[in-house]
This record gives sequence, structure tokens and C-alpha cells, in this order.
Amino acid sequence: MQMWKTFLANRAKGFGEFYYLGSEPLDGTGDRVDVLISELGNVRCRWYLDRKQGRLLGFDSRREEDTDECEVRLTGDFESGGVTGQRQSRFVREDNRWRRSVSRR
Repeated sequence: MQMWKTFLANRAKGFGEFYYLGSEPLDGTGDRVDVLISELGNVRCRWYLDRKQGRLLGFDSRREEDTDECEVRLTGDFESGGVTGQRQSRFVREDNRWRRSVSRR
């Protein structure tokens, strides 16, 4: 999430590499999403954004070439103090099991 904060604060200037890859179905199915690629140091991320609203739907992050990605998907909405965000996130670990966390703001 630090890379997302860097993007929000500095846009593409905060990265060694940052570009729009194109669009693809999220996780290979469903609606197409916009895909951004960022690199900072040895961390590479693929950011998935809703094509209509520009909301962050999730990201895949990898620290080294020969390691599994950490896959994070964000679902559900909440609004608090005029700020809209995602209520629930899920991520996959190296053993391919999903875990869920719920944000309560």
C-alpha cells in the first residue's frame, strides 16, 4: 500500500518506472479493468482500476522475479466524512489461500 500512497502523493514521478499497460479482464474473467504498472526499487506492482470510476480494485505486488505475487482485491464500499473507500480486502499468500480483512471506518 506504500506504493499506492506514493502514487497518490507524487503520481508517476515517485517511481523508477510507471506506465499504462492497457486493459484486461480482472483475474481473467468479468469486466475489463485498466492496468497500470509501477516499479520502485525491486518491487513491481500491477494496479487494477475500474474503467468508469477510476477506483482501485486491487493490485498484484512482487518483490523479486522468482517469487510468487501477493494478490490483493478490494470489494464493497463505505463512506465516512465524505471519503469513499473499499470496505473489504482479500489477499492470497504463497500457499494460494485467500484471507479476508474488513475495514471499519
